Amino acid sequence: MAENKFNGKNLREGEYLVLENFSKLIREMSTNGENPATSGNFSYRSQSGQIYLSESGIDKVLFSHENFIPVDEKGGSKLFNRKASDEALIHLWIFEKFNPQVILHSHLLDAILFSDFFPDKKSFNGLELLKAFPGVKTHELDCSFLVVENKQEIPKLVAELNLENSKRALELPLILVRKHGFYTWGKNLFELRKHREAINYIFKYYLQSAMFTKY
Repeated sequence: MAENKFNGKNLREGEYLVLENFSKLIREMSTNGENPATSGNFSYRSQSGQIYLSESGIDKVLFSHENFIPVDEKGGSKLFNRKASDEALIHLWIFEKFNPQVILHSHLLDAILFSDFFPDKKSFNGLELLKAFPGVKTHELDCSFLVVENKQEIPKLVAELNLENSKRALELPLILVRKHGFYTWGKNLFELRKHREAINYIFKYYLQSAMFTKY
């Protein structure tokens, strides 16, 4: 199988294609307003185990595969004079706990508003679209996800993730960070896109239902 020299690492042709298609998804998200003002971060783990993280401060409308950079086991950049996302430790935690191939972090406005309107909600139920997630066979399940407070110190945020994860079984690939956005992940890019679309839809449903109930 052909290999590509990419940011100092050898990638198989299929892996290189994942980063190409992942970059297209990131540009799409930015165009939709999901990652404004260079916000959001993304990661990919190759078959060799090398983790690639999105470069910090990059305009996501212009994001390309070259903006994925290899990081070490602590999330530090392996490339001189290029900085990986400040939220690298969260990505490393998700890789360790849930073993996905790809992770995205969205600043979707609906997610932030949801955390304001539904501060105590840590699960979804009753929606047919919940079947978009692995293992969910019926809308009647009460599907839990992680909710944590936003913290400037990322190690403290990761510590809170550990604490919350120990309290409940996680049914959905979703971490909601209040006033910040959400993380989701998948075993491949197709699954990641499906999870993102389902989560966006569900947040929108809850916000609109709250609005109609109020008025």
